[in-house]
Amino acid sequence: MRRLLMTTILFTLAAHSAWAGPHFDGSYKGDGSFGPMTVVLHQAAGGAVSGTMSNEEETYQVSGSPTGDGVHATFTGPQADDSFEGDLTLRDGHLSMDLVSSADPSIKAHLDFDRSGGVPSTKPDKVPAKHKPVVVSPPAPAHVTQSYSGWKTYRNATGISIKYPSAWSANETGGVLKFVPSDAGSGPNGATEAYMVIAASSEGVTDVNDPRVAQTAQATMAQIMPFLQPQGDPQPVSLTAGHGILMTWEGDNPQGMHVLAKCYTTIMEGYGISVIGLGDQALVSKRLPIVQKIFASLHAGSGDIDQRLVGRWHFWSYHSSPTGSHSEEVDIHVAFMADGTCTMSKKSENEYTFTESTGENSGGGVADNAGADDGHWNASHGKLFVKWNRAGAAAYEYALTANGLSARALGTNDKPSEWTRE
Repeated sequence: MRRLLMTTILFTLAAHSAWAGPHFDGSYKGDGSFGPMTVVLHQAAGGAVSGTMSNEEETYQVSGSPTGDGVHATFTGPQADDSFEGDLTLRDGHLSMDLVSSADPSIKAHLDFDRSGGVPSTKPDKVPAKHKPVVVSPPAPAHVTQSYSGWKTYRNATGISIKYPSAWSANETGGVLKFVPSDAGSGPNGATEAYMVIAASSEGVTDVNDPRVAQTAQATMAQIMPFLQPQGDPQPVSLTAGHGILMTWEGDNPQGMHVLAKCYTTIMEGYGISVIGLGDQALVSKRLPIVQKIFASLHAGSGDIDQRLVGRWHFWSYHSSPTGSHSEEVDIHVAFMADGTCTMSKKSENEYTFTESTGENSGGGVADNAGADDGHWNASHGKLFVKWNRAGAAAYEYALTANGLSARALGTNDKPSEWTRE
């Protein structure tokens, strides 16, 4: 699962400065010289990036700092002399890397990856031991029956709905649904309590008691708000339909505030959904019965279909590196059917050259990739949700234009991709 805390609304509590460039958070898939590769990146509020790049044989630890609208990163391999450094750029969901060997600068590589629609899934052996929870799958708690008389309901295009108190306001921005109490606490640095709902692809995880769910939450919290410490193991909690887990953190932020964080998480309709409350311990503790009641109200229903999107769509792009050492052509066809099913085919061609330290061309090659997928889609009010059977779930902001369809990943600053109707 992806990050469970969004830095855009936590920075006043964590005392970080916000990163205004592209958001590198996510999982990315691509092909390298030694077969399929996966990149998992987590980005802190100030723009610093950490994560892994791995194939079937080895894993590189990634750490980097923002530079302009990209990131300069170091890739440390399992051997002391097996490391690279270079620049990462993100464009239209495509992650590109230009790397140079730290041991031998004449060894260079260009790698390309596609965002896999999802949330990084952290491997158990890559999570720091102090953040590894011991998760024992408990029996599913009995479903709860709650009275929501007078409460409001928020529902998105997928048909998933959640209720909240009538005295609270709700606002969705960047894929994060924020709830604000009428008497919300604040201080000199801004809000002192925050309540939100985060939803992202579960990437094939179907049981919330799967250790990867808690491990990713612990690793993400350690990066974004390192002053918080986990409090015990995840605990089972119940919904009106289904079950979830509750994770707790506490700690003093740089301003001296004692912060309490509560994260209620469940798996629903292929999504990992978290209801989070955090801030001043006294304020959050007082509202916990309401926060748990909000979480318990999660419900999956029938989704919406924007009939204007029904049909076949085509995306094509071409770009090359500033030095001309690499170029990429991408050709994608997507069909949205009126019954909510969808299909996708994709072809890409990468052409690259290698250059010695003397500037002399030492060779190159062409890599062709092709793939297809199918799944289900829902859309309404400018939000498009797609659940691919192989690539996982993805969400987009979209708008119909005079030339076709403009779309970009929900909650990112990516440049919109332009699609034409076939």
